[in-house]
Amino acid sequence: MNIKNKNVKMETTLTATITGYDYRDLKEEREKQDGTKYKATITDDNGNAIKDYSSVGVQSFVYDEEKGEGDVKIFRIDRKTTPEEMDKLVGKTIKFDTVYEKPIDKKTFYSVPEMGKEVQSEKSIFDLNKSMICTLDAVVEKEVKKDGKVTSHNTIFQVFSMNGTKLTQKNIKLKDTKADKYKALVGKKVRFDGIKVSEFNGAIFLSITEAPKAI
Repeated sequence: MNIKNKNVKMETTLTATITGYDYRDLKEEREKQDGTKYKATITDDNGNAIKDYSSVGVQSFVYDEEKGEGDVKIFRIDRKTTPEEMDKLVGKTIKFDTVYEKPIDKKTFYSVPEMGKEVQSEKSIFDLNKSMICTLDAVVEKEVKKDGKVTSHNTIFQVFSMNGTKLTQKNIKLKDTKADKYKALVGKKVRFDGIKVSEFNGAIFLSITEAPKAI
């Protein structure tokens, strides 16, 4: 089997409605009498904290109508902005094409290096979309059993890629569907959208809710 894919990676975009924002206090390193160093907030002549405008924290309010509950999503824009610039963006929905993810203590923190472009949205959203463009190598059907009986089928889309000198394999699961529907996609260039990444016992699992599309 010839490996058709080279350096295939998942790309992440973020589309978010800016509801609020805040700046961190500007800090400087100081030293105690015993030589211990610490970070201290820099203040102006009136004792007010000076803000650090090199990055800004952004809050997006989203409401889940099915669950009947709201939530505040947070990310950072790691470029210099001004309050005047951010004020104009409140209430607008922005798409960011480059997103960095940093997992800390079972939580994931998101940041973007540049300001994105405005898009239209009828409601406040925070949508992280993981996508991948590749040649589909194989589709495999897996039985789902309960009490020894087959209750449904899952389709596994297989993608093999040479990333540098390393051969990698990605198995992407689509639940409750049979593989025969997707045999025609094998060998074609496809796009996966909405890839969900989960971890269990140190292993990474990929899944989707919609089938990949030929491009």
